[in-house]
Amino acid sequence: MWVWANVLCLLYGAFTLLLPDLHHNKTSYIDALIALSFMVIVAFSCAALLLRIVMFCATYGGQPLTLPRLKWPWLLAIGNGVGVAAIIFMLCFTKFGGSTHAILLHFTLIGIGLGAWLISILRGQTFLAGLAIGLIALTLYSATYPSKIQRSANDAAQGSTYCIYLNEQRRFSGQASDLTFLTFDKSDWQAHAILVIQGPDGPRYGNWSYRQGKFMVPWDLWTPQPTLRCPAAH
Repeated sequence: MWVWANVLCLLYGAFTLLLPDLHHNKTSYIDALIALSFMVIVAFSCAALLLRIVMFCATYGGQPLTLPRLKWPWLLAIGNGVGVAAIIFMLCFTKFGGSTHAILLHFTLIGIGLGAWLISILRGQTFLAGLAIGLIALTLYSATYPSKIQRSANDAAQGSTYCIYLNEQRRFSGQASDLTFLTFDKSDWQAHAILVIQGPDGPRYGNWSYRQGKFMVPWDLWTPQPTLRCPAAH
């Protein structure tokens, strides 16, 4: 168990110290792919460590405890697969916030999910079927997130011209790939992203709330309102 804990710590150290900053356009696709590979490895290491802990806790005096046989063991296997998929997805969620590699990230995760599904069919691995289901479902949810953001912005603007400023990247959003759940801004706790609504009396502002799932208009943070204006060519 401690060996797995040490391996996990080493992987986490490499993950946080050696990987490049993914928030800038200059980051290469290779760097982003390496980061994603580390996340997958860390996720499987977490699952292995948790399994070791469970097996350790299920023993007493060196003798395994008698556990009740499950009626549907395949259901537990699928649940474990979905759990590992959630770990991979949340690692990507925290690391790729503000990244410009949304297309690469989503296609890679979908590819991993489809590969896991194919292996589950060929080898009868129910765990991999759960991993595929969880990973594909979460990735598709992320891909549909821009429509949710745009719908909230349209409702708040009520026909007025608006733009969305990405606080983490210090730029205005220019495409839907900036707004996916995985790549949308997250690290700036004061305002993840800012909605700027142009009007005859000057701009109005709103901040994105993940908890509420919409732009909070008027500005509801304790920090002063920004002084941003939409670009002329927006």
